[in-house]
Amino acid sequence: MRIALCEDDSVQADMFVRLLDKTADKLGIKAETDVYNCAEDMKEELNDKNIPYDVYFLDIELGDDNGISLAKWIKAGYKEAVIVFITSHTDYMQKAFDVHAFNYIVKPAGEELYGADESLFLVNGSTAGNMAAICGVTNKGDCIIAARNCHVSVYNAIIQNELEVEYVYPQYDEKYGYYKGITLEEIKEAVEKHLLVSENIKAVVITSPTYEGNVSDIKSIAEYLHSYNIPLIVDEAHGAHFRFSEEFPATAVECDADIVINSVHKTLPSLTQTAVMHINYGYVNVEKVRRYWNIYQSTSPSYILMGSIDRCMSIIEKDGKLLFDNYIRRLKELRGRLKQLKNIRLIESDDISKIVLGYRSGKELYEVLLKRYGIQLEMSSLKYVIAMTSIFDEQSNYDRLYNALREIDEDDNQDKCMSDEKACVSDGCVSEGSMQNDGNSENRVSGNLMLNDTLKDNSIHNSSVAVTYNSADIIENNNIEKDRNNKNNAYNKCNNYDKDISEVNIAGFNNKCAMKISEALNIGDECGYDTVSMDSGDVYGRISAAMVYVYPPGIPILCPGEVVSENVVDIIKQAVEEGLEVVGLEEAGNEIRKRSILCLR
Repeated sequence: MRIALCEDDSVQADMFVRLLDKTADKLGIKAETDVYNCAEDMKEELNDKNIPYDVYFLDIELGDDNGISLAKWIKAGYKEAVIVFITSHTDYMQKAFDVHAFNYIVKPAGEELYGADESLFLVNGSTAGNMAAICGVTNKGDCIIAARNCHVSVYNAIIQNELEVEYVYPQYDEKYGYYKGITLEEIKEAVEKHLLVSENIKAVVITSPTYEGNVSDIKSIAEYLHSYNIPLIVDEAHGAHFRFSEEFPATAVECDADIVINSVHKTLPSLTQTAVMHINYGYVNVEKVRRYWNIYQSTSPSYILMGSIDRCMSIIEKDGKLLFDNYIRRLKELRGRLKQLKNIRLIESDDISKIVLGYRSGKELYEVLLKRYGIQLEMSSLKYVIAMTSIFDEQSNYDRLYNALREIDEDDNQDKCMSDEKACVSDGCVSEGSMQNDGNSENRVSGNLMLNDTLKDNSIHNSSVAVTYNSADIIENNNIEKDRNNKNNAYNKCNNYDKDISEVNIAGFNNKCAMKISEALNIGDECGYDTVSMDSGDVYGRISAAMVYVYPPGIPILCPGEVVSENVVDIIKQAVEEGLEVVGLEEAGNEIRKRSILCLR
């Protein structure tokens, strides 16, 4: 088979030739590919030889010419010519088919760069990838093993397929309150425990790296699970950059995980909502995964987002080595300087791109950096903060962050700044940056640490005003409903949970699981819910009907079906009072958050 490829980008051309050769080998076809870097060269060659090719692969944008006009010229001489357009410019699709193109495909992004057998674009974020992966390997009622520090999207997939869950618990740092990676021993314990009663483990799902950059032993875990024909799904949303420097951990794809989800917008230069799902063949039903990929994707995908992914990959292909070499150098320099601070502690992690800083109050440090220095961090927790970095952060960004932290560390006088926010702003402490950022990588484009001048007077993470719910009214209404529905609702079942209950270790404390997540939601939908104030002792011992979590990072503190304990309530209250973004509590209006949890009756 004779193939002609017209592509003005040499990197893209080389990549596509490798893909053509790989495909031809799989099909047992002998193929020869001639590469042209402009339309004129191809026209001249065809005029000289007057021998048509079997297939023409044409880029759309070719310098002064374009692939559409080239296709028309080819068709004029060879009416039966088979033409396939390869480009990220999907807005040309209609014109492409006007010249009777055989097909129109988007340039590959993941297979070559990440080494996966197949990579699929996601325009609904890693959330869509997590849900497609889990639903694609399970049927309703199946059992999976999941790390308890997984993102809320994993729990939504569990709800969707009404799955049984056996939790595995990562190590927990008690001092600062964050998760570490999952070990092989922890996976073995969970798998073997479940296999004693059932062989119905359809998948294991873990998050690696964590938000803080801690990586699990993916290679060993995958090898062990494959001995039982169990696929491994890895939420690698925060590890899309791992592939491009030896200074980062190995990717989950390289470590033989079966499905891996990357958010390319978190640590790479791509628009919000863009992600890629990688599939390694062998232990998953690929067609079923693709089916759910289509279900959770939009039927009208944004070509702007798809083009953003393609552009991001093109930048990495062309300039990735230089960009990442400079990036690593700057990171190492910054981390070395941060280690010299006395009151602010640089917390080590497997991913050096995550700047995790321990402090007596994460929210306090976050606010001082924002209000006095105009620096917007990624997130704050109770005892630490995270600064996200990227290949597009310049040296001046790192210097600015370090100088601010050094001043805070030396003065250790955040109270002054916090109480005099107006003075800090008026004194010109907040300078103009190059982007707007809400402290969440969901809205990160360039990865710049700077805060735009338009945001200097407002913290996106302003804490809502907390008010006490009228617990007396709640209790009275609860009693009325209990009396009314005692014979035909799930109230008795909910209050008998302690007969068969499991412990869930989360965030340094134990949650009690009374029932499956989906079961709790079904009971609530059928029999109703109670909104119970956290400031009322009546909430203790009730079964949660809602998912409560701090975002970011989006790890549930409380899941439907778990028992509301005093310890859990204390942690949620503390998060609210610290001004963290707590999702799942009852809200009224834009500014007032009622301190209430949705519970089963």
